Amino acid sequence: MSFPNNIYGRFVTVLFFLGIVFVGFSDVAFAETWNTKKSDHFIIQYRDGIETSWASAVLRKAEYYYDRIAQEVGYSRYNKFWTWDKRVQIVVYTDANDFAQHTNQPGWAGGGAIRHRKLSAIITYKHEEGFMDGLLPHEISHLILKDFIGRSHPIPLWFDEGVAQLQEEGKKEKARVFMRQMVKGDKYIPFRSLFNHDIRREKDVNKAAVFYIQSVSIVDFLISRYGSENFRELCGFLKEGLSFEQALDKAYSSTIDSVDDLQKKWVSYMKF
Repeated sequence: MSFPNNIYGRFVTVLFFLGIVFVGFSDVAFAETWNTKKSDHFIIQYRDGIETSWASAVLRKAEYYYDRIAQEVGYSRYNKFWTWDKRVQIVVYTDANDFAQHTNQPGWAGGGAIRHRKLSAIITYKHEEGFMDGLLPHEISHLILKDFIGRSHPIPLWFDEGVAQLQEEGKKEKARVFMRQMVKGDKYIPFRSLFNHDIRREKDVNKAAVFYIQSVSIVDFLISRYGSENFRELCGFLKEGLSFEQALDKAYSSTIDSVDDLQKKWVSYMKF
């Protein structure tokens, strides 16, 4: 779903987590004939009429993003995730109408990810643009982060969306430009508010856009300013069940001492 063509819409596209009910999806996906290809960590199922070469390209991209994202959050330290019968399924419908008809999702939805019991899946349709370098890495990131941190430990929504957007081609560069303007105009969201905001209930499209852009900007700042190793430690402490502020304090003990201090340092960084 793209935002209107205003100052916010030029810099962000929100990809919604669809939350498709797995039982209904299962009845559709396996009651019909689907073409199938497999890689180390993924199985792609795709409709007749979708080129095999395109499906192969999706698998190659998916494996590339798996390696990159897993390394970024520390997931790669754990063996045998997403292999054999635990591989993630990528289900591709022919077009937006086909997708909407069989998933009961709105026509503007580009796709989403589900995590149900022992199965993880990304459900979408064949996109001409914005899929390989946008929706695909975004949804893989959501699944990896959830698997790594664990279902019993809630992931802060802003953090989950920030990490996912960081994987999208060109998103962090656009966020840097936009958020510098917002910070200079003192129009950013205070971190305490941002970190506790459930964006899924936000009806103001402009406020939602700032939430998403600022979220990826903060994650980008943590990695760019303090390095990947500290960020992996942060994810590891979240995996242990610590709150974000507790995990932040332990992972960045010598540089950042609170959420308020993180905001102060981020604002200073964005002004230059």
